[in-house]
Parts: sequence; C-alpha cells; structure tokens
Amino acid sequence: MSTVEQQTSAYYGATAGAIIGDSFYVIGGSGATPPRMDSLHVIPLAAGKTRRVGPAVPTPRNNVVAIAVGDRMYTLAGILSGNGDSKRDGPCDVMEAFDTCDHTWHSCAPLPAARVKPGVAAVGQVIYALGGREDALDASTIFAYDTVADRWSQVGRLPYAARHGAACALNGKVYYSGGFTAGPDRGKFQRALSVFDPDSGSVSLLADLPAPRTAHAMIAAGDAIFVIGGVDESKTPTADVFRYDIDHDIWNACEPLSSPRAVFACGVLGDEMRVAGGWRRMGKDANDSDQRYSLG
Repeated sequence: MSTVEQQTSAYYGATAGAIIGDSFYVIGGSGATPPRMDSLHVIPLAAGKTRRVGPAVPTPRNNVVAIAVGDRMYTLAGILSGNGDSKRDGPCDVMEAFDTCDHTWHSCAPLPAARVKPGVAAVGQVIYALGGREDALDASTIFAYDTVADRWSQVGRLPYAARHGAACALNGKVYYSGGFTAGPDRGKFQRALSVFDPDSGSVSLLADLPAPRTAHAMIAAGDAIFVIGGVDESKTPTADVFRYDIDHDIWNACEPLSSPRAVFACGVLGDEMRVAGGWRRMGKDANDSDQRYSLG
C-alpha cells in the first residue's frame, strides 16, 4: 500500500464527502475564520485537471455526513448554528442532495429524528443512517431512506448507542464500527464491529476493532473493510488504518496515513481511497491536505 499527500488551503476540520464518477466532492468544515461549513470543493481524480468550487451548501451544518447514490451526493444530519448562541446549537434532521449532473442542490425528506454524526451507508437505492447524537444522549436507531420514494423509516437498532461511529456497505449488508457513547465516567470509546442485514433486519456482532475508535472513516474495497484514522481513547486523532477480513473475522494493521485525521471526508474508487481535511488536533489544528491511498 502506498500514499501520496498534497497540501492545500481548501479544507478544514469536520469535512465530509463522497466520490461520484471522476470527482471527489468535499463539503465543510469548521476550524477556519469564518467557518467553511457551506463550501463544496470538487477534486478531479485524474492528474492534471483543475479543482473547482461548487455551489454552496444550502443549509450549512457542522459535523454533517455524506453518502453517494447514483449521480447524487446526499448530506444529512449535523449541527445547525448561526443563532448567535453556541450553547443552543443542536442536532438537526436536515437532508439535502447535490446532483452532479445538473450541479444543483435539492431538498429531501427530513430524518425521522434529529441526529449528529450517524454512521451512513448505502445499499442500492437505500441510504442507512445508524446511531448518532440525538441531544445530550446518543441513539441506537437504524433509519432507512428510500431515495426513489423520498421516504424514511426505522428498520432496526444497533447493539449500543453511539455518535461519531462509521459505516459502510458490502455485499448487501451494512457494517458499523466504533463511536463514542456519552455517559458516566466521561463516556465510553467503542471498539465493536456490527453487521446489519437489511433483508432479515438482524444485527450481529463481529470481531472487535484492534483499538477503540471514534470520528473515523470506514470503507469497503474488494472483499475487505477498512477503518481509517479517527480519535483514540486519549482523544487524539490518529493515522491508523485497519483492514477487516470478512471471511476470517480478523483485523490487521495496514500502512498508516501520512498524517492524523479525525472527522474528515473519505471516498473510494476501485483500489484507491481519497481523504481530505479533518482534524490533526480536535477543534484546534485542522488538516489542510488531501491524500491518495492505494488499497492494493
């Protein structure tokens, strides 16, 4: 596995994004003055092509999540702000989609409940939002969004409630890992891996991650799942990359990223992953780079 990192001033902490076609679409984030929560950057995957700025996000939010289905990038949940009182900022149920064909934003049906940083994955035309912060506490709900009917429903529950977990889909199933659960004794950093079967509605626990993680990314490539970056139990962003072998239910460490990242944009195309932005130090030092990472 190999990595190539490129410095840029375009990205900040708390980014999100998805790869569609030949471009990486990155939105957010905070950590700049003023914040760039409404920004949309379009990064060509091919070398030599010019990056560009897309239409602004209609409803700027912090800690938003994003997922691609077809030609659209769906952005959902997050923290609404701008009322002048950060203590009153809270989770939201907003969902919007950017159409990469006509380059316009579209409003979608809101989530059944307000959430911050649920795990998000797509199976066919259905998007799944797992867990997330609902207010002071965390949720274990699994919501499904039919992108054709523009309709949400609750389809299950995770084994535990958490925010800032990560999800991905592989072979028609949805995998969810890590996260942070608020509670006594400063809460708990999770290390579990679970799988949700949309056909049966069942949820099963698999082998734990090598270490607890939250604010990380999770992707599927080939017949494996990768957990990337995120925050460890000391609340420090990491550059770790772990690979999960589904057939043998085993985790292995891979070559790390070039720099630590937490709450960042991540996408995969074939055997190459792209990451952009995020935090080097939570809330203090934003990662102003993007990176190509070969999964082969």
